Amino acid sequence: MEGRTVKQHYIPRFFLERFADENGVIYVYDVEHDSEYESNYENVGFVNNLYETKWSNANPKLGDYVLRNDIEIVLAGYDAEFSAFLRDLDKRIISDQNPNALICNKKDKMVLKRFIANLLFRNPETMEMLNSEESLQRVMSNEEVKIICEAMDLMGLSGGKSVVEAASKKATVTEEFEGGLAGKYIKLIDKVPFMFLYSRSNSFILSDMPVSTGIDPNVLGENKTFVFLPLSSQYAVLFGDYENTEKNKIAYIDDKNTDIMVDGYIKKNYSGLKKLYFNNAEQRSLVVSKIKEAYYAEI
Repeated sequence: MEGRTVKQHYIPRFFLERFADENGVIYVYDVEHDSEYESNYENVGFVNNLYETKWSNANPKLGDYVLRNDIEIVLAGYDAEFSAFLRDLDKRIISDQNPNALICNKKDKMVLKRFIANLLFRNPETMEMLNSEESLQRVMSNEEVKIICEAMDLMGLSGGKSVVEAASKKATVTEEFEGGLAGKYIKLIDKVPFMFLYSRSNSFILSDMPVSTGIDPNVLGENKTFVFLPLSSQYAVLFGDYENTEKNKIAYIDDKNTDIMVDGYIKKNYSGLKKLYFNNAEQRSLVVSKIKEAYYAEI
């Protein structure tokens, strides 16, 4: 149908652009298929109809999809907000910035955490894991859900399972449901200090799973959570109460330390990597050679 979005980006286009070169070209390495190619940033990081749910066993009058583009419209609103936030952040994170200046105010901190949660949960692998058949059956066993499904059957509509699946997707990838996954994740990292890492070599890269998160024993205190997200080829954000954390400030890092951060980013996500995105062919060649030498593989 005209006006419907089919190509649905799990990595927003505005975000991919930040890792492209001056001509809008992004350099891709498809880890899964061992292939290298160049692309316009708009033509990567998407799956057709990723957020859509087809009606199953439902009245044909309902159409093909449950509230088609409902999630996509919500995400488009988020993307506009997050894009404006990062453009403003770019003005503050510059090479001659006072290293003692605080970067984010209270409002900025919340937008940053929401952006991280958004990238984490809109990913197709995350959606597949959280919307498994087992998970859906668990929701379907709820008494209130059973009543709704029975009511749909009585009205000659059926398709109750499709409604549950669509609602589960929306609860996973948006903030529209109170107590949803995005809100829970934001609470998890809400008190975790963070700093920005500014690379003098302009060499941060992106993967199909943009957010690297987990538990790091090197983090101080009880909450060992760390989060690492490249925000452009120039700078990244690191959450974690490390001994040398410059809380809410910029730490300028040289080529060697940039390479360490990039290597750590790949190693953390190595087992699930499908694609990597670079803003130049030279760095891609270096990383590809390391991958082929099993440099990043877990021992």
